[in-house]
Amino acid sequence: MKLISLAFGKFPNAIKLHSRFMPDSNYLKITLDLVDSELRRESVMKNLISNIRKIFPRFDHHQCCNDEWSGFEGGNRKVESNFRIGNISDDIPHLLEHILIETVATVGCVKSISGVTGGYYCPVNRYDIFVECPDKKLGIFSLNFCMILMQKLMNGKKTIKLPRKFSDIHYEDLDPADSRLSCSCKKLIEKLLISPIPVTSIIDKR
Repeated sequence: MKLISLAFGKFPNAIKLHSRFMPDSNYLKITLDLVDSELRRESVMKNLISNIRKIFPRFDHHQCCNDEWSGFEGGNRKVESNFRIGNISDDIPHLLEHILIETVATVGCVKSISGVTGGYYCPVNRYDIFVECPDKKLGIFSLNFCMILMQKLMNGKKTIKLPRKFSDIHYEDLDPADSRLSCSCKKLIEKLLISPIPVTSIIDKR
């Protein structure tokens, strides 16, 4: 995967893409390209999903509403993504969206987050991902973590070592009123942002 751009803020048209998007939400908007080898790597999905389930206990409980995807009304098809997930090559960015949702929710102690992924007509290997996110720093951390995680899994790594505090946090146990969890999450974010990975440098080097 090659990250093309990352933006944070309010995108008025985004709320049209998903019925669960909340009014006045802030979003991460990610644009990325799949490299040629990824477009042909259907077998990679089984390993990806198997390992992601081990890392994120709640992954199988995500509600996916592909049929809602309708695209931007009046958008330029060469600029805005404009069709719903359908074929296997689309599943890699779609999977990134779901991992990003889980990471933002877990680390940020957020109970409800929605996202959507759409592909471009031109170029056909480009995708936009919108994910609700309350904080820019949390979003950058989560994207960095997810890109690294997916690249390691796609490159054949069977096990991924996570910081203990992260792996001990389970979605169903999150409570914003739990000061211990909030502190743990904050320290983890600060630790991994001491030397943040520039988003423009996260590319597949294969």
